[in-house]
Amino acid sequence: MVSQTSEINLPESFVCKADLPDEQCGALNDIVVVNVSTGEVICSVCTAVLGFKEEEQDGNMSASEEGETDDDSESAEDDEGASEAGSPDILTEWDADKHREEAAKKALSNISDMLNDSSIPEAQEMGALVRAEYYQILVTHQSLSDRKFYPPRTYRKEMILTSTLIHLVKEKNYLIINKVVRSLAEDPNKIRPRVREGLRLVSGEENGPVVTWMRVHGAALQVPSELIEQAVDFFLDTEPRLVVGDDEIKALAWLLLTCRTAKFPLTTTKIAKITERSRPSLGRVTKAFAPYFDDGNQ
Repeated sequence: MVSQTSEINLPESFVCKADLPDEQCGALNDIVVVNVSTGEVICSVCTAVLGFKEEEQDGNMSASEEGETDDDSESAEDDEGASEAGSPDILTEWDADKHREEAAKKALSNISDMLNDSSIPEAQEMGALVRAEYYQILVTHQSLSDRKFYPPRTYRKEMILTSTLIHLVKEKNYLIINKVVRSLAEDPNKIRPRVREGLRLVSGEENGPVVTWMRVHGAALQVPSELIEQAVDFFLDTEPRLVVGDDEIKALAWLLLTCRTAKFPLTTTKIAKITERSRPSLGRVTKAFAPYFDDGNQ
């Protein structure tokens, strides 16, 4: 059964124009905005035009014609806003942004609820972090959206989960756990590369993505903090070039070599088990970085 929006009656045969699941479709979940100039009803998720706003009933029209409006109503406030803006298109754009903001809040709350209700302890722990960082996560998500980080037609739950992980990794040294991502019905092999890409975008020059991953995984691997900072300082001083690999695997390889040099017990097996990154990839990048360290690491 098709759920009707508050602005338009959808036909029984309606199919999401962006091929999104029902729970993410803006039209089916009343996440729409009306263009006050044309009357078009637009999906706030995929921006598809769904049709035109339904005509109001005679009773409402007659009340309006007689001037019996309530100055405190939402419509009165919207009319005032449109007048102040000087253009109905500005109000429409504001409405669309407001809808996207509310949809992001709803999606983040849903993720928090799913994590909290999970039987997986690690998921519950992430849920507690999401609740504590709720508004900061929304700020990070808005920053990524403003930079057009997400491709068109990326569905909202995937975007919000990715933004959440980017924020938690950067600000809380959070270690991404595949089974937690799967508990949210998402694919870690799709989410993790996007997190790495997003982290590169939001990290500053001083605290770049490799440094961030080094601190995240160093803490998870129980490497002493002074040894982690030693690895960070050496990496920033050396600025190694021409090594192929993503930022996360580079951080792990550099951390491994630093620990070997300091005689701290850290193995590729332990790294692969805790971080869920492949040993062959780690070995290849470690070999490429080895010349920067002592001869014993080569």
